[in-house]
Amino acid sequence: MTRRDGAGRVYAQCGAATIEFYIIAFWVLVPLFMAILQLGLFMVAKNTANVATLAAARAGAASGLDMGEMRRAFALHIAPLYATSGLWRISDEGFADAQSNYKSVGLSAIVRARLETEGMKIHRITVLNPTSKSFDDFQITRASDKAQIIPVDGLYANNAMGGKSQQQRSDALLLKIETRYCYQMIIPVIDSMIIKVLTSDLWSDHSLDHLTCYAINAIPILSQSVVRITVPPERGKLEK
Repeated sequence: MTRRDGAGRVYAQCGAATIEFYIIAFWVLVPLFMAILQLGLFMVAKNTANVATLAAARAGAASGLDMGEMRRAFALHIAPLYATSGLWRISDEGFADAQSNYKSVGLSAIVRARLETEGMKIHRITVLNPTSKSFDDFQITRASDKAQIIPVDGLYANNAMGGKSQQQRSDALLLKIETRYCYQMIIPVIDSMIIKVLTSDLWSDHSLDHLTCYAINAIPILSQSVVRITVPPERGKLEK
């Protein structure tokens, strides 16, 4: 490629466009591609967290608000997000073999998920309904173990409005939970950029709850689920 300057002299210009393209690709296109990839992984994590939250709510509804059962169900269903490596293995014949390695990888993922959910409690489960006021309005003492419960039968016969909770008993028997899953991003550079934005003055939410996730280079994913309670909820389990 040739050009003329102001004096009419001809000079050659070779490879300038290629170099400019490489500069733009490195500083713009590559980070943009990595950000799109990380966004896709985040959506997978969000959907997985939604499924795990529903599983935790169902476990709580079937166990009288047992937080231990909810944490175990949540950990079991969030475990696929921990199985990011080691699943595929090349056999002696040269074929990718997932089945032979699935058990060990799956077990490792479940152990890690339970450690963070039940042991370290990085991921949080909060019961939003029923509340202590719901128990104040509708609780009875179970004769067998003296536990304070909200009965699940006879809703049509006795479903009056509670004075403290401003709920009917049918509303008090809806288990609503919220989970916070700290999703650790796996795309380098992009993860640090996102955390810097979330912890900067440009982002208004600097709650202590979210800072717990930011401290481990993760972003919080919040999910909610509502399930009808089938086993009488116990006040003692709610207050643990």
